[in-house]
Amino acid sequence: MTGRSGAATDRRGQIINSAVGMMTSHGIAGATTARIAADVGISEPALYRHFENKREILLAALAQIGAQLIAHTTSAAAGSAGDVERIRLMSAAFYDFVMSHPEETRVLFDAVSAARDQEMRRALNQQFAGLLGIIEAVLAGGVESGSLRAGLDVPLAAWEIFSLGITLHFASILGFSEVLTREKALAAVDRLLDSMVNDTTDERRKGI
Repeated sequence: MTGRSGAATDRRGQIINSAVGMMTSHGIAGATTARIAADVGISEPALYRHFENKREILLAALAQIGAQLIAHTTSAAAGSAGDVERIRLMSAAFYDFVMSHPEETRVLFDAVSAARDQEMRRALNQQFAGLLGIIEAVLAGGVESGSLRAGLDVPLAAWEIFSLGITLHFASILGFSEVLTREKALAAVDRLLDSMVNDTTDERRKGI
């Protein structure tokens, strides 16, 4: 029983990995069950032993990309001292993922634009809400500790930081990467963070 369960899990993982590859190579519409099945080396009907339908396959693939993005972003701030520095490190890691995984990032944003199915929209909402929630938690911790100013609109501040990553992605795919470089995007994050820190924290950082 354990062996069969492990084999099924491996096959499911193979299908998800293939779906990710197909979406990055052919787009969401081009990630057909025929292509995925051929890539994995099974028949199309065999796909449905592991997934209820094509939508479930694509949702699992999008969840895997989202999990990779979140893991890459959060691991960069592990062990860092201070909430402001954590946001800086997470922002840098987010932008690095966007630039080093352009196709996977494009799949996520393409899915947001193309999704008509309400279940897929809800799943994508959860993907992005997960990352926003992490940013919000760090910002809220900064407000609670006093390093960020009291009264900060935490959800809005998280969106402001997140939107810079989105802008960097679009600048990259439109060929404006020289205009909005990683350094400029992070400088914009610094300006945002400077507007969020309380006066005492800012004075300590500047040695006043």
